[in-house]
Amino acid sequence: MQIKNNNEYPITLTFITNNIQQVYGKIEPNQKLNDMYDWTKLEKTDGEFLIVIKNEMNQQVDTFHHGQFLQGELGNYIDIESDQGQLKVVVSD
Repeated sequence: MQIKNNNEYPITLTFITNNIQQVYGKIEPNQKLNDMYDWTKLEKTDGEFLIVIKNEMNQQVDTFHHGQFLQGELGNYIDIESDQGQLKVVVSD
């Protein structure tokens, strides 16, 4: 998982897939974070990515439904960029 914060404020990102949730925080402005997302115990059902971005300055929260997966199969790499209320997500093998 690679997360890039292109905002002028720090963020916390929560990544949710079915029964697995992981929080990445506090990501500073213009910081790029590389970390693992452990989905080995992910339920083997269909689902979607839910990404929650929290602005650490004003506590505003934005929720994004992005991408679907089948039978618990995610890609090997996920790149996420947060930029002023927009989210770019690329999933690849």
